[in-house]
Formats: sequence, C-alpha cells, structure tokens
Amino acid sequence: SHPCSGFLALRLHVAAESGKVQSVTFLADTLVPLPSVGLDVALVRSAVQEELSAWLGDCQFPGAMEDTVITVPVVFE
Repeated sequence: SHPCSGFLALRLHVAAESGKVQSVTFLADTLVPLPSVGLDVALVRSAVQEELSAWLGDCQFPGAMEDTVITVPVVFE
C-alpha cells in the first residue's frame, strides 16, 4: 500500500491470440503523497506506476480475434 491520493489512468495493450498484456501506458497521474508521510511526489508516482505495471503486466485475458486495448481508471483515496 502506498500513502498517496489521486487519480491514475492507464492503458493495457493485449495481444489477440495469447491474451497476454503487451504493454502498459500511463495516460494521467495526479498522485500525491499524503501530507502526514512527507514523501517526494516523484518517488510515490514512480513506485505506484512500477507496481501497477508489474501486476497488470502479468495478467492474461481470453484470446480474441484482434488485439485489445483496455483503459483502466484507478482512484487512490
């Protein structure tokens, strides 16, 4: 868990045949650390993006006729 709040939007590109995530692209990021923890904004954003990239990059979806793009909004409160 990361001590932050804000909004993060990302896009997953999923390969048609395998259903594997080919890439994770971050579209928007307003994450800021909670005032009580005093962490650097860039450090928090980087840590959250790395964790989400690793977690979502390991996902596998059912195969499809063509590549799929999924946009995921994430809210941290």
